[in-house]
Amino acid sequence: MFEALETKEERIKSLKFGTNLLKAVGPTGQELQKEKQDSKFLGALIRLGSAYAALKPTTNSANEPLNFFLDTLWQAQDDAAIQKGTEELKQFLEGTNSPSLPLFQFQTHLLKVAKQSNELLEEKHEPKFLSALARLGSAYAALEPTGSSETN
Repeated sequence: MFEALETKEERIKSLKFGTNLLKAVGPTGQELQKEKQDSKFLGALIRLGSAYAALKPTTNSANEPLNFFLDTLWQAQDDAAIQKGTEELKQFLEGTNSPSLPLFQFQTHLLKVAKQSNELLEEKHEPKFLSALARLGSAYAALEPTGSSETN
């Protein structure tokens, strides 16, 4: 969870973020009843959060609402923000047809690739870019790709 976090403050913020992610899953009601009891789902959510935190996202400078649960929960300072993040998480998952566990795993891979990229030096810290990247991952996962097919 602390990969690429260099300072004590970054590690504390990452722990608070992980707590916010878990709090956001708690009150989701029947929608995620099965998932919130599943350690694999919760682990995938925490790994997604860790990949997001490792990018050290900046504050949304445009101050425009992204309606993106990872950014909202990363910036959350109070219960109202966590509730907003909870609603955004529910909307995010409702917008996909794919099961949430593979979706979180795929998005985690996308964020890790962005972190390694030398071409995305500025973008990979911007919440607007990270939101767009996660939404791209959702759109791809919704297609439910099954693997490669060989064509001649």
